Amino acid sequence: MQPREWFELATRLMGLWQLVIAAQYLISAGYFLLEKERPRAPFSDELRSFYEYLYLGIAYAVLGVALLRGARFLTAFSFVVPRDDEQDQAADATEAE
Repeated sequence: MQPREWFELATRLMGLWQLVIAAQYLISAGYFLLEKERPRAPFSDELRSFYEYLYLGIAYAVLGVALLRGARFLTAFSFVVPRDDEQDQAADATEAE
């Protein structure tokens, strides 16, 4: 695999990981809806309310989907492909040697 393909794969994996984190926060937000007192959520942080878990869950989900869907755009932005005339000049320089 080329470095470009590795970068795209890593970007997609980071997006998937962000979705896992979002699921954890959304599950914890669900615990707040089920119990009247502050519950002992399975993935507990020191957050105080249902809305904090919900907002973080949604933010991580949006980030995860953006990384998954935008991996090709990010890869194209990060790895500049030389134009054809630059490739021709580089090939001519190596042939001249």
